[in-house]
Amino acid sequence: MYGGRTDYAVDDKGRVSLPSALRETLEQQQYDRVWVTNNYFWGEPFLAVYSPREWERTVGRIRQRPSFDPEIQLFQFFFIGGAQEAVLDRQGRVLIAQRLRTFAKLEREVTFSAMADGFQLWNREIVEKLLTTARERFSDPEFQRKLGI
Repeated sequence: MYGGRTDYAVDDKGRVSLPSALRETLEQQQYDRVWVTNNYFWGEPFLAVYSPREWERTVGRIRQRPSFDPEIQLFQFFFIGGAQEAVLDRQGRVLIAQRLRTFAKLEREVTFSAMADGFQLWNREIVEKLLTTARERFSDPEFQRKLGI
């Protein structure tokens, strides 16, 4: 499990350092790579970043769904078909494919946001916009009541 939000910079070659918590998890699990794929949250594009173990769990859950369902096929086409395996270099960076950087509107300034099963990689400006909305919604007691918090 992870927590936190951290700002990073994408270098001129399209590489970005991974958060230390993710690097530690990968080291403990003896992995030298992550899976990166396209996704949306509230209509905004971002990249989902998974350790190989979490990627396998995610794909396993998808495999349990009816494979002939057109919605599941579309999801697999977009989510699994859009995935990239990215190997860490000696500095703990991964190269994010240009097509994924373009999809998520990643520029130089990016933000990793922790999730229970991995990380989200965002354009920093989009994160700030979403955080403003989240703060407003989360401050509403009715919103928290609906969540059971």
